[in-house]
Amino acid sequence: MGYIIFVATIFCIYMRPFKLPIWVFSTLGAMCVYSLNVVSLDNIALVWEITKPSTLALIGLILFSLAFEKLGFFSHLASYIIPNTHCIQTWKFFVLLIILGSIVSMVFANDGAILVLTPLVLALFNKIDFSKQKHITPKIKFFASFSPLVVFLLLISFISDFASNVFIISNLTNIITAEMFKISFLHFAMMMALPQIFGIFVFIIIAWICFRQFLPHTLHFKPDTPLSDNVNSNPNSNHKPSKITLALCYILIIILFIGITLGQHYGIELYIFLFGISLIALIYAKALDLIQVKTLLKETPFSVVIFSFGLFVVVFGVKNAGFLDTMQIIFDSIDLAPLLMQIFSVGIFSSLGSSIINNLPMVLLGNLTLQSFELNSLHTQTLAFAHLLGCNIGSKLTPLGSLATLLFLLKLKIYNIKISLLQYIIFAFILVFFVLLVSLFGLWISAIIFY
Repeated sequence: MGYIIFVATIFCIYMRPFKLPIWVFSTLGAMCVYSLNVVSLDNIALVWEITKPSTLALIGLILFSLAFEKLGFFSHLASYIIPNTHCIQTWKFFVLLIILGSIVSMVFANDGAILVLTPLVLALFNKIDFSKQKHITPKIKFFASFSPLVVFLLLISFISDFASNVFIISNLTNIITAEMFKISFLHFAMMMALPQIFGIFVFIIIAWICFRQFLPHTLHFKPDTPLSDNVNSNPNSNHKPSKITLALCYILIIILFIGITLGQHYGIELYIFLFGISLIALIYAKALDLIQVKTLLKETPFSVVIFSFGLFVVVFGVKNAGFLDTMQIIFDSIDLAPLLMQIFSVGIFSSLGSSIINNLPMVLLGNLTLQSFELNSLHTQTLAFAHLLGCNIGSKLTPLGSLATLLFLLKLKIYNIKISLLQYIIFAFILVFFVLLVSLFGLWISAIIFY
């Protein structure tokens, strides 16, 4: 019964009958597995216990990101990276936008990056002088609807997840894994730094090969203000930050990282620091009259939190139906293989699983399976990192795979921008394939260096 409810839930999430929001279907699925005794109240309590740190951290990260957006921090960061000019070669803007997306995703998590960078890119493209743009006709008619705006929005979507591997706070899956395997903040960053660098580098190359046919040689912006000033036209961030505001933002980020590093030694949860930093930033923004509490609550996508918890409960029903036994058989089959083969096998399997059932439930199931193996802690952690890379990167194969992608699609819906499912999946498969393989290879090198 657990499998039937799971398949029905996933089908409804993809098809969205009656155009209901996706959190409705995950919640109904959770209610079904409980009412049919597939999961018990104790199981639901266990799911909450496991996911509480990441769920509360998600809320904290979203508030953190929205507060910094209102303070103008991301516009400042973009104007610092983007040149002070009225036009720019497209390849240069392409690379700079990926760098910006990577930085924001690393510090403010993939979900935060999607929330703040999507409107920023839209604001930038509102300033493009289309009278000077040469019309681009894609060679393949299927992609005729692709515009430079759609390309750069897709870039933000992909890099938000691809660059969310290096810090524990960069992704909720990272938080869950670090909690379950007791991985320190510094050790996590050291192991994932090389996979992250390899992944971003390859993403720039492959993404440019895929998308350059849809882009003009040069982007021309309206002559009233230079490009670096146009980023401040983001409708969600009309405030040009003062030096005091910027200093406060940088200090809060430093305090956050120091707090996370030291907090692990004293058993202080990550979300406590996130809520504390967010509260300070929100109070400061309120003092400057930059936010309204009612508006902020409307902008905070709490529905995504409800969706993820409901899906966790549904997937736990699959676990009770014996899915972990199946995963153990698959993982057991690679037990005697060389470490490189184990890393690639776990990463690829996890990427496929996360693209189907969402990376948050998949990371939980994979971690529970790895914990059941009788391996030394370093070997288990290496495979946990491979599993994590598969979940973070492979989740982009489908829109359902990542909460950041769901947030991205919600944003596009608000702005009436449409990307077909097939168009998305074609590019996702190409990008994920190369980025995942190279990142897993980087993890193997990290394992040799540090273990």
